[in-house]
Amino acid sequence: MDRGEVLDSSAVVVVNLNPAIDRVLHVSSWRPGDTVRVERAACYAGGKGTNVGRALKRLGLPVKTVNLLSGRTGQLWANLLADEGIEGEHIEVPGSQTRINVTVCVQEDASQETHFIDAGPQVPEDVWEKAKRGVEASLAFARCLVLTGSLPPGLPTGAYGDLAELSGEVPVCLDTSGPPLESAVEKGPWMVKPNKAEAESLFHRVLDTKDDLRWAVRRLWELGVRVAAISLGEEGAVLGWKGELWWGKISVDRLVSTVGCGDAFLAGLISAALQDASTEEVLLQALAAGAASAIREGPGDIGPPDSLEEARGMPRVLERWE
Repeated sequence: MDRGEVLDSSAVVVVNLNPAIDRVLHVSSWRPGDTVRVERAACYAGGKGTNVGRALKRLGLPVKTVNLLSGRTGQLWANLLADEGIEGEHIEVPGSQTRINVTVCVQEDASQETHFIDAGPQVPEDVWEKAKRGVEASLAFARCLVLTGSLPPGLPTGAYGDLAELSGEVPVCLDTSGPPLESAVEKGPWMVKPNKAEAESLFHRVLDTKDDLRWAVRRLWELGVRVAAISLGEEGAVLGWKGELWWGKISVDRLVSTVGCGDAFLAGLISAALQDASTEEVLLQALAAGAASAIREGPGDIGPPDSLEEARGMPRVLERWE
């Protein structure tokens, strides 16, 4: 995408600071040290931001991406993204290769997924400055800015905080962990979605009870977050929005893959909250998007509209917490 191109004013801008080629291998069984024949394989443009963008596009939102890419694997990543109809501005990281992550899935048992996650290429300071300029250029035309995933080597811990500071009036949606989360949440992003472990690390306390989770959501509100969600894995999620707290979960009847489910959940949050939906509906949309991804192979792929409707029809519980 040419830097001078005018972006759609309704576009969600997704920043991919550490994208990856996601290589998924399906095997009948495996143990460390074995020579294993792969029965089926797939390849995707990956990374958490990519998965969020994929789900947002399925939900009908225009998506633009700003991506740090390197070498021939970076070109493959860009080609795979373009094949999905998602536009991107690609900033070159010299002297390296975009990372390749590998997931090994045991056939007929989605609970046995093994993930090999690369750290990513070293990003020089001048490339980081170019990336910040690229993000800033997109903000005048953005509906919201999505900052998610790990940071590659070379970037400062406060990288997401730096981008949040550039956002001005553009709502920021944040999903990361550890020191990058601690730094960026201080900037008062519009939306934050840690999982339980990430929230516990952020607040330096165990969040085991309903009262603990209530406290955590309200603490995020105090920090300036308006849409505060904490995902709980199989136990669903808690959402604070418009002064209300809701908990809910959807029971998935046939698990295919967990990869990208949390990213699809985030996309559901974003799409419904941008429509100013009720707290209950925002949570239901997010849970349904996560469930729809869980019954499909592609990371963050929630499928056509009837897949989302199927997920909304699965057994579910939604409960308002006073």
